[in-house]
Amino acid sequence: MSVTLWKDHTIDYFMFHGGYPRLYDKSIAPADYYPNYMLTYVERDIRQIKNIINLNLFQRFLKVCASRTGQLVNYASIGNDCGIDQKTVVSWLGILETSFIAFTLRPFYNNFGKRLLQMPKLYFYDRCNRV
Repeated sequence: MSVTLWKDHTIDYFMFHGGYPRLYDKSIAPADYYPNYMLTYVERDIRQIKNIINLNLFQRFLKVCASRTGQLVNYASIGNDCGIDQKTVVSWLGILETSFIAFTLRPFYNNFGKRLLQMPKLYFYDRCNRV
């Protein structure tokens, strides 16, 4: 059973379409909006944040990260899948976090030291993982 949230739309509808206001304000199809959003983000914003020369490699990195949403961050594994080193993975994840595309969530433990040592999970804001 699905819950109706707004104007006869269910939570399933919002999970598929995302929550960017422009989609609803301008009645834009998600299939048209998100590819252009990612191209704009990758081609314009990333070049301003950090001088990444190989944008195709960064797009591959985004796709690999998106495929691992909700999983523990494994820098070595992501690097191996993309053909980059761990230092670059950490740097590029920092870019995603700085630009509010993705975030890492650390586990909660009563032991503060354990909280710091355990690996975080990777999540994307809204629907940006549709790359």
